[in-house]
Amino acid sequence: MRKRILLTRGIGNERDKQALQNMGIDTVSESFSQIIAGRESDARELLALAEKIAAWIVITSINAIDFWGELVGVCELRRVLDSNSQLNFAAVGESSAAALRAYGQTNIKIPVTSSAEGLLDLLLKEPSSSALIPSSNIARKVIPRGLQDAGWNVETRVVYKNEPVTTAPSSIKGLERDEFDGILLRSPSAVRALISFLPKPNTAIFCGGITTAYEAIELGLTVTGVTDDPTPEGIAKMISEKLKG
Repeated sequence: MRKRILLTRGIGNERDKQALQNMGIDTVSESFSQIIAGRESDARELLALAEKIAAWIVITSINAIDFWGELVGVCELRRVLDSNSQLNFAAVGESSAAALRAYGQTNIKIPVTSSAEGLLDLLLKEPSSSALIPSSNIARKVIPRGLQDAGWNVETRVVYKNEPVTTAPSSIKGLERDEFDGILLRSPSAVRALISFLPKPNTAIFCGGITTAYEAIELGLTVTGVTDDPTPEGIAKMISEKLKG
């Protein structure tokens, strides 16, 4: 019998679904959170800074760059990123770096370990500077606080909001009936959304990153598998190996 994994992201489940299907694993997608754009004025404030100062553009998620572009205009964001030669770029992982490359950037620093802590360590090896961080309303403060403590000037603006859905997803009943072989959680917010509807899941918990695993463990969940390669292919490989084991 083919295995079945529940995907819970508000947006962006398609690549995970395809990677898992390539491993012979079926999926069901249902949003446990809703992701909406932040305020255009905040996004434009960050854009204005990116146009005129020497700074690091720090990208901690695909949504951060995608919603920034949506709010200010994709062409306008690309123009600014291209025009200011004093900008440097850092991304938390390969997927976030790929989102930056879509805006024409090729010189992007990526930490060995795809986590906020890994990205902070990478940046702290650079001379103190300014950091511009498009983020979510519930983003962890590890990077901005760490940089500020080291003497950096940090400007953070909320470009998207991540909120739990207001009605329990129908798949919660399936989780209670053990109809899934596992659930994929890709962010700390996904962990919190899950336990808001099902505090003690019996299903195997797979985490797409160390930061997510830390959150799950801290909130009392048992993590079956975690990978430091949060690409769809890396996650699919980890889940496949764990299910076979």
